[in-house]
Amino acid sequence: MIRTISRRLAARATGRDDSGFAMIFTILLTVIIVAVSIAVAGILLSQTKPGLFSKKNTRTIDAASAGMQAALGQLRNTVTNGGGDLTKLPCSDPVDAGGVQIQTGSPVQTGSVPGDELDGTVLDNGRAADTATYRTVIVYFQTDPTSHENDSTLSWWTNNAIPCKAGIVKYVPSYAFIQSYGVGQGLPGLASSHTGNRTEHGIYQFQATNGNTQGGRMPEYISGSQDTICMDTGTGDNTPPAGTVPHMKACQALGTKSQTWLYRNDLSIMWGGDVTANLCIQNVSGSPQLQTCTTPAPPDPTSGNASTYPFLSATQQNQEWAFNDNGHLAAPKAPFTGSTGGDVEEGNSGGLCLMPGTTDASTPASTSGAGAAVLIAACDAATTGDTAWNPDPQTGAGKSGGNISGVPGSPTQQYVNYAEFGRCLDITGQNVGADHLIDYPCKQAPNSCLLTWNQVWYYTAVSGGYGTMSVRYAGGRKACDTTSYTNYCLTAPSSGNYITVSPCAATPGANQLWNPTGKIIGNYPNSYLLISKLNGQCMAADPSVQPTFGSSTIVTTSCSDPQVPSAAGATINPLLLKWNAPANVPTPGLRDIQEDNGSDTH
Repeated sequence: MIRTISRRLAARATGRDDSGFAMIFTILLTVIIVAVSIAVAGILLSQTKPGLFSKKNTRTIDAASAGMQAALGQLRNTVTNGGGDLTKLPCSDPVDAGGVQIQTGSPVQTGSVPGDELDGTVLDNGRAADTATYRTVIVYFQTDPTSHENDSTLSWWTNNAIPCKAGIVKYVPSYAFIQSYGVGQGLPGLASSHTGNRTEHGIYQFQATNGNTQGGRMPEYISGSQDTICMDTGTGDNTPPAGTVPHMKACQALGTKSQTWLYRNDLSIMWGGDVTANLCIQNVSGSPQLQTCTTPAPPDPTSGNASTYPFLSATQQNQEWAFNDNGHLAAPKAPFTGSTGGDVEEGNSGGLCLMPGTTDASTPASTSGAGAAVLIAACDAATTGDTAWNPDPQTGAGKSGGNISGVPGSPTQQYVNYAEFGRCLDITGQNVGADHLIDYPCKQAPNSCLLTWNQVWYYTAVSGGYGTMSVRYAGGRKACDTTSYTNYCLTAPSSGNYITVSPCAATPGANQLWNPTGKIIGNYPNSYLLISKLNGQCMAADPSVQPTFGSSTIVTTSCSDPQVPSAAGATINPLLLKWNAPANVPTPGLRDIQEDNGSDTH
């Protein structure tokens, strides 16, 4: 009995222990699950902000890239009839006061400059919450801005950005700085709505080559009546046959095939309507006929580069014409060899000249009917008479066009203006007392030693990058004469802007010191200039000022914001400041694309 009761009590005790353990286990498990859930929720919550930030980062860099592409599309669409059109470049700063903001420099700074701004929206799958926008700015420069991206100030950027006037870029740019800001909606829980925005920039280089396309008209010099009667093949747009004698006709627009001529390095005058025809004016028994050139046609690299003296053949000699002191195209003058060979007639001493359809310096050529035939006749000394020529600058500089050193030198010691490529720095009328200098058609002679002194210049370095630019003056003196002479130096004006010459001082003053910048790598706009130490201004040819009819006047003007031509309403041409310069042939396209540091402030 006692044993039975004990067993029952033991059984009851055992049943109570199992029930309590289950309850405790259940509670413990619940606590663990809740704790794990809270931890997982915390982990998930902690990853939400980075995930949203990462998505915004992706959207905003895509938006910035979309803005870059929109800007590129606008820049590449600035074409009219196959050529660049300055009026189509986007520029929304009509007040010329700096209308767009850029961020650059080290440390990063924000500044306002002239330019244009593009704004747009980028949608992600149509979700409003994922919308991003871009703000892209375009700023134009003549000089590559790459080296200034880490400047400590923005002064270079504000001083060199090309202004806009009435929505048009003021002058032709070589580079565009494109900066694009990608912007997304602000993220919850972040202090700044800018966080996650991104910015990138790139440099776009334009295909803005300024290569001289040689080919211009050969007008008769008629004082007071520019470009009236021109040399013409008489065959319209058709290729003239060999043996054609050119005639004089009313001048047509520049580029008219029958009136396009090239004055080449070998002193030949080639018909430029179709250079593959390879036709040059040749003296054939006293008749000026178009015959096959002795040197090949462009683009052959040896075209027009044959030595002018000594002559390679009688045919070459008969195809050479030298623009002389009197504005005539003179044939080589006997003797044809020796130290005096390769000279041309400079007056009326019996040499032969190519005449514009008349031998009367007071009577223009007739244009009636077929027009007067071009003649070969005895030269005269009428510099401003109707037997002289006034070739377009585009015709070419003859032998003097081969120097691209930035200073006078081989082969002719002349100083050729790049914008007026057939014109050279000239002392007006061979008068060292003249109150202005001119950009006169480049004088030529097969033998360059026989050029007259007033276009033959010598640069002599002094110190600090400056030197003198001088001529060796003596009446009738030729370039290589050993007779005594007086050095006259190029002289900057103390008032006004006309450059003159004066006797070179033993110790040159600032007015006679000039800095020829020559080639500056990566900086074509500041290359091939001639800068006065007196006032820091540059020498330029100004075609809007012509006290000497038909010739641009040589002036000083600002180097960085040139005012040539100076006439109101004229198109500014910085190439009028360049001397003995080559063409600038850039490699176009977008480069230097990189993300900026200041992305959180926009």
